[in-house]
Amino acid sequence: MVRTVQRQDANSGSEWIFDATANDEYNAGNANYLEGVTSNTSINTAAGLLTWGKKVLAYYNHPRSNYTVTISPDFIAAIGDSVRVVDLEDDPQQALSSRVIQQVESEATPTSNSVVLGEFTTLALITPSLINSLENKLNTSISDLIQDALSDNTALVATILQPDGADWSSSESTKRFIGHVEIYGTDVTSYCEAPAFVWNVYNSSGSADTDFYTTHRNDGYLLELSKDELSSGSLTLSIDTDYISDTNVLEMNEDNGSNLFKYSLSDGSDDSYTGSVKAFQYVQPITSGTYEGYYIASRAYKDSPSTTVSLSVTHDYAVEFLLLDSSGTYQSSMVIDGSRHGADFGIQVVDDLPYIWTQVYDDSNYYISRVKYQVNTIVAVDKLTTYYKSTRHITCNYDATNNMVGIRLTYLGQLSVIDADELMNGSTELKYSILVTDFGYSLTDQTFQSFTVYGDYVLWDSGKVDMSDKRMLYCANLVTNSLVFSYEWELVDIAASNDVYEPETVYYDGTNLYAGFNVKNSTTSTDKVEYLQQYPLALRADSSVSFSDDDDSEDETE
Repeated sequence: MVRTVQRQDANSGSEWIFDATANDEYNAGNANYLEGVTSNTSINTAAGLLTWGKKVLAYYNHPRSNYTVTISPDFIAAIGDSVRVVDLEDDPQQALSSRVIQQVESEATPTSNSVVLGEFTTLALITPSLINSLENKLNTSISDLIQDALSDNTALVATILQPDGADWSSSESTKRFIGHVEIYGTDVTSYCEAPAFVWNVYNSSGSADTDFYTTHRNDGYLLELSKDELSSGSLTLSIDTDYISDTNVLEMNEDNGSNLFKYSLSDGSDDSYTGSVKAFQYVQPITSGTYEGYYIASRAYKDSPSTTVSLSVTHDYAVEFLLLDSSGTYQSSMVIDGSRHGADFGIQVVDDLPYIWTQVYDDSNYYISRVKYQVNTIVAVDKLTTYYKSTRHITCNYDATNNMVGIRLTYLGQLSVIDADELMNGSTELKYSILVTDFGYSLTDQTFQSFTVYGDYVLWDSGKVDMSDKRMLYCANLVTNSLVFSYEWELVDIAASNDVYEPETVYYDGTNLYAGFNVKNSTTSTDKVEYLQQYPLALRADSSVSFSDDDDSEDETE
């Protein structure tokens, strides 16, 4: 409650203004309101004083809060900067948007650096349900958001992310600078075409570097710059709203999908090794070489130390890879003695033969390996060249177009990429990483199945075999850490005659999405059919800005 002294005539005769809703919420509806008195000697009218008083009340009508956050030494945040904090200890968990109000820095012990975040701007509570519905919100309101950005210059916020830090070391030749765009707190980065990102360098006198501007006008959200390119001034990012599209960079649609094959596991007679009825965990097409048009599928061979199998394997777990022809007919198998159940893998064609990027396990540690497909052969993990040792469960995928290996750290929900050549040379430095939990995905309530990487994008699917959670497909941008879409599978044709359709494969090659499903006509049936579906999924074609000699000519005069 705030008292307005000598201005009762503008407030229906009352010298107080109050907020009954806030009193109910924060004062248990007590008849004795929490009172405060404030004054302003510069306002000369009753109406003006009342308006000012209402603003003051809105500032004090709820508990004030701030966060003291210990930061890494390379985290740069100045007073007044906007910062996001994900609070996993609060109930409910929340994401807060706030500003830095205090800094504590120590050159002697930089690990003790901290910032205090306070309510200089409204704290935005972002619940998982809101994140989960982001795609629907964007689909219905992207045009409205663009109009908001045009009419309100505070609506759009462009942020420059610096994954390589701000300080230059002697060994660094370039650094990455990444643009991220929000309108009223909604991430619209994936709707921004390349020319939407207007990069420039301004010197201390405020003059722009026109050469830098024209060189990078169509570079989009990612710049890789040398120190010399930034020597003339400070890097800035603005957004040209003419190039915020109504179309997402990737949009999933089942309408034009088709079935590539249905593979029955009813009797297992297809399998020369096991007669197994275990579901396919992942399927990927072979796009070139000797087996062009064929597929490789994976499934568990020995899925626990106590499992009895016909082959002589020495490790607790083993995985089987099956070679299928273009119609999905079994041709041959290969077993890796020392690997889990093959939830992900990737194919790289070398000298016309398929090599499989896969996770392997020696009963103690997990690794990534590249294994040549060998017909009807048992391959021991002890004989393989391994990379990226991990004590925790990992899986991997391979992007043949960009020669990148995707790595999933299971317990953390982390999806990352690393250059394949650098990995084979011993590097473990991940280029980009995201956490699936940042996009409304629950590690406890949803069942992660597989993932695929292509360029800047990672896609993953989920859905438990008992149909207890939604059949979902997600896509995120690894570079900008932005959700592109979250999509619930409809699968009208499959669902019409089957009660169980468990997502397994998700593989994307830049043109088509391949989706595999483990299908049963009832929850009690033991007959399984492995479906492989194909859906067109093309990246949006972006505009570009061109410059000609005419741009440098003087204006015509008459």
